[in-house]
Amino acid sequence: MWSKVKQGLRSPFPFYLNSDRDNLLVVLSITAFTLLFLLIFRPFGLADSIPEPEAPFVFSGIAFVVLFLHVLVVPRLAPRYFDDSCWTLGGFALYNLWVIAVIGVFATVYGHFVLGDPCHDTFGQHLLEEQFRVLTIGIFPVSAMIFLIRNRMLAQTLREVEVANRHLGSRRLANEFPQAPLRHGYEEFIHRNYNLRMPSFEVPPSWIIHADTQEQLELPKGALLFAEADDNYSRIHWVESGKAQQRMLRLTLKNLEEQLPGEKVVRVHRSFLANLARVDELRGNASGYRLFFSPAAVEVPVARTRSRDVLDLIEGISNLA
Repeated sequence: MWSKVKQGLRSPFPFYLNSDRDNLLVVLSITAFTLLFLLIFRPFGLADSIPEPEAPFVFSGIAFVVLFLHVLVVPRLAPRYFDDSCWTLGGFALYNLWVIAVIGVFATVYGHFVLGDPCHDTFGQHLLEEQFRVLTIGIFPVSAMIFLIRNRMLAQTLREVEVANRHLGSRRLANEFPQAPLRHGYEEFIHRNYNLRMPSFEVPPSWIIHADTQEQLELPKGALLFAEADDNYSRIHWVESGKAQQRMLRLTLKNLEEQLPGEKVVRVHRSFLANLARVDELRGNASGYRLFFSPAAVEVPVARTRSRDVLDLIEGISNLA
């Protein structure tokens, strides 16, 4: 059971939603929930210990300011640390626990120095009590937010997977039923009567991949499936005689990417380079997208920051098939 919990906490999860407008709505919703909860239930003896009617509004205002800074401002100041490809469900939960703790500190400062403490507790004692209160109230909107974000991600992913697989299906049909070539007899007729020779099909060019050592690998352009980074090495997967092959070469994925230019072979993840022309199926769930290559029976993850580009490229390649 614990292994499943750890796996779930390590699963990819976005940093809130994809736009500032939606994130602002999330912040306003949590603030409204906090205000209504304090006004209606007056928990932890709030009505007796804090008679000031404006107190719930001040506490809610503190929550709004702290949330606004952490959800909308801080990601703008340090964007590299808020890349969706770096975030997991566990990281998202820890970040929100930190936000709750910060709200608790400012709520303690307001309650201890402005409202006063009728119990004459020290600041440390008041801080511990306030942290418990804020955590008890904040756990509800945070849990609801995680649930709603995951459901929204899943619905959006399933819609986009369905569209992408339709494009992939149309591309497979185009490849299975190509335009029929001219018959051999007609070619002879053209050549005999008009002294013209029909153009012959050239052998597809190959890629020659050079490693940092003396090794090299020659592949037809259409044979490459994907490549996976392994420290200073890259594990290259391709198809040969209908069977999946792989080979480890000493070169970084960045070096490999520079040797394989073209719009079909792209970086889809920090650790993966994929030939989108060989993708058989797009799969996905609330954690993101995965490219399925049937010859190798392998799913390659797509970084959330690259998902929109990958979907557009798949559509463009399918339209050209």
